[in-house]
Amino acid sequence: MIRANRRLRRIYRRHSQQDKEELRTHSQMLKNTLKEYQEHRWNQRLETLDTRDHTAWTMQRKLRRVKEHIPPLHSEHGIFYTE
Repeated sequence: MIRANRRLRRIYRRHSQQDKEELRTHSQMLKNTLKEYQEHRWNQRLETLDTRDHTAWTMQRKLRRVKEHIPPLHSEHGIFYTE
């Protein structure tokens, strides 16, 4: 579906307004399909959680933690990538 969407985008850029409408329709369908897939995967993950093997507790800890962003190191010569 993603390949077809990219192909339609290329065609739309070179051709008519009718192709744009086809691209919009396909893009909306792709968006809905991906959303359904993500919801299905999330529901599967939630169904496998269990308090006896601590997977539920590790999941809630991962969801509650705020990921800390570490900024890059700057110097007078630019950004440090390695020492």
